[in-house]
Amino acid sequence: DLRGEVLDTLAAAYAATGDFAHAVAVQSDAIAALGRKVDLAQRESFQRRLASYKAKRPWIDHRGQYP
Repeated sequence: DLRGEVLDTLAAAYAATGDFAHAVAVQSDAIAALGRKVDLAQRESFQRRLASYKAKRPWIDHRGQYP
């Protein structure tokens, strides 16, 4: 769901700036926006990010970056 992915990105931005309270709230909304028809891998990925924000750790995706 595009809405879930947009919220996931917003949560990552909040976490990157240290605003973990908003990151947790928005990531929870992102998970809810996925609905029931999303694949399990995406749901688990969103849940791992939520756990990271609850632990006050930002989620940084380094895929595609060059050394």
